[in-house]
Amino acid sequence: TRSAGRTRAAAAADSTSGGIALSTSCSRRMAANPAVRAEAVRAVPAARVVPPLRARCGTGTAGQHRRVRIATFNVRHCARPGRWARLAATSRTVAGLGADLVALQELDVGMRRSFLRDQARRLADVNGHQLVFASTVERDGGRYGIALTSRWPLTDVVIEELPRKGRREPRAAIVATCHPRDTAPLTVVATHLQNGRGPGLADRGAMSQLAWLLGVVNRRVAAAGADVGPVTVLAGDLNTDRAGALLGPAGFEWAPSTPTFPASQPRRHIDWIAVRGATIEGWEVPEVADSDHRPLVIEVTPTGL
Repeated sequence: TRSAGRTRAAAAADSTSGGIALSTSCSRRMAANPAVRAEAVRAVPAARVVPPLRARCGTGTAGQHRRVRIATFNVRHCARPGRWARLAATSRTVAGLGADLVALQELDVGMRRSFLRDQARRLADVNGHQLVFASTVERDGGRYGIALTSRWPLTDVVIEELPRKGRREPRAAIVATCHPRDTAPLTVVATHLQNGRGPGLADRGAMSQLAWLLGVVNRRVAAAGADVGPVTVLAGDLNTDRAGALLGPAGFEWAPSTPTFPASQPRRHIDWIAVRGATIEGWEVPEVADSDHRPLVIEVTPTGL
């Protein structure tokens, strides 16, 4: 198994990408694969039943902490299977989620198959969000990877390349501190774990990567101490239905019974949003026609603040 490297770099966006620098440093933890890189370009217990959402989140009533609306969406380069990329349609979908934080997977930037568009930037700009894009693969004349977008400032951004075996596709996680206006800073993790290959190995790689990533996150939170609040959010396509077996013992809870794949008739719960230090107020899985996944959206209220 290849382990993640630990080199560090400043986070100024390249002027040729049209970006701006993050307010603090953006670190990169890169293994031997040079394609894995970060670009700061704008920068429940399973038994717990959580009700579906009935309305967009607001600022809450007096004396309450603001709800935070979080979404994850594997956009499949903004194309349904067998169809051309439709960035405008996916942009409308992402805008309609009304989320404060969005984890996005399978994004193309400058690739021929998606008409050389910068999908990451477009899907952040449609909400007026800061964007961090992590490129994991370079091919087809461009880059491919994951993103984290946020309504609020992101700082202390780290890109973790996840351990993998052999020649499997590189995978990454974006770890950042988010600074909402009305709550203490949140630790946010956006990722896309290894997909299965071969009988009996359906999610072994994903579970191994998730265990490793939880260790990284726990060490980061412990090291930050009072500099961050108690809330940790982990969102993304985890490529396993069994993530709760690791998330539960680590103190996370999630909205149960949320199949998101395949989009046409969801049967598998492989897209997850798990939270620690917050109460889940509701969730929804909107029906969309932009990808082979459906997005997952939850609302949470920070607790213990």
